Amino acid sequence: MAFLMTFAGVIIFICLLLYIYSAICLQIIAKKTGQHPAWMAWIPVANLFLMCKIGKLDYKWLLLLLVSFVPLIGTFFGPICVLFWTAFAWYKIAIARGKEGWIGAITIIPVIGLFTMGYLAFSR
Repeated sequence: MAFLMTFAGVIIFICLLLYIYSAICLQIIAKKTGQHPAWMAWIPVANLFLMCKIGKLDYKWLLLLLVSFVPLIGTFFGPICVLFWTAFAWYKIAIARGKEGWIGAITIIPVIGLFTMGYLAFSR
């Protein structure tokens, strides 16, 4: 039981670090693209609206994420919709930062996404 608690604690700590890193990157990207308020990067649902604002996406695109919550349909199409929306949003964010769109789109690849977020945030 102690092992499971320790393991759960380590997982929670890693998730917290990843959340902080992604919020910092999104906040820096918002500041560099002149989108305010940049502090929205720290609020779980508000950061989606900030991503739309940075990428100049209509907020109606967020409705695509609601498919995940529809019973039965969300089971099959929810993950596809979430991946599509995330790739498209980061594609538009990369373009807003003056980078090539594919750099943002590959953010959906698990480990590579950490590097692309950092690249979009910390590069000139």
